[in-house]
Amino acid sequence: MNHDRDLRTLRIKARTSREKMAQQIGIPYERYRKLEVGLRHPTPEEIRLINRAFNERVERMRVELEQLEKRLAGSQDE
Repeated sequence: MNHDRDLRTLRIKARTSREKMAQQIGIPYERYRKLEVGLRHPTPEEIRLINRAFNERVERMRVELEQLEKRLAGSQDE
């Protein structure tokens, strides 16, 4: 059934996304999953790791946005 396949695909994508985030932060997937669903509180070190990963992600997005704005401005000049 399509609905079941779509749900399975979404679950796989969600897990992949969580695994990627855990890897970026630098903590094991299971610990990250428990933090995400509120089964445990983060340690001070995990808080620092999460904040660092978040700030790096925000910085990458800011740089990408600036590049897109420059490209858009360049295409409007033509």
